[in-house]
Amino acid sequence: MSPLHLLPTLTRGLFGLQLSVSPPAPVVGPVVGPANPELAAEATVAPWVPEHGAEAHGAEAHGADADPREGRDQMRRAARATIAGGALVLLGMVGTTTGLALFIAHGRQLERLREDNGGRLPPGNDKRQAAIRLHGAVIPTVAVASTLALAGLVTALVAGRRFRRLRDERGSGKVAFAPVPTRHGFGITAGVRF
Repeated sequence: MSPLHLLPTLTRGLFGLQLSVSPPAPVVGPVVGPANPELAAEATVAPWVPEHGAEAHGAEAHGADADPREGRDQMRRAARATIAGGALVLLGMVGTTTGLALFIAHGRQLERLREDNGGRLPPGNDKRQAAIRLHGAVIPTVAVASTLALAGLVTALVAGRRFRRLRDERGSGKVAFAPVPTRHGFGITAGVRF
């Protein structure tokens, strides 16, 4: 055996010895919540007080008395609505695509049954009845999924526009990163807008 094979065993032994010699960690008590949740729910939130000198920095135009927490909450709600709208678009598109694929597959199955039986669908055939039933059930499914995608698209567009407007009103700086081709590959640039 080489000394390198003994290194993990030696390391484990040293750590074990160190842990056995060190004093035990202090016991941490349970995390304590509010003593009375009913009183905590009734607690008032302190009103927003503009900071000293806010008027000197043009805060009148943005509303010096406006609570910035309300603006942050509105931005968060708009961002969440945008994400939810995008999720609805994706869900609707998956449902529409799946429904259209099933619609085409069941239509082809009916065509094969018609070709196998001399141009007519066989009456009383279980495969025929199942294909007709599923072919008819796919149409409302596609309609609902495409309506869901459209509603999600409208929600995402409206909420996204609201989010951008609120962000621009807030005047927070924006940082944009972009890949840039260089002589030896690619690099990343950052643009800051104040």
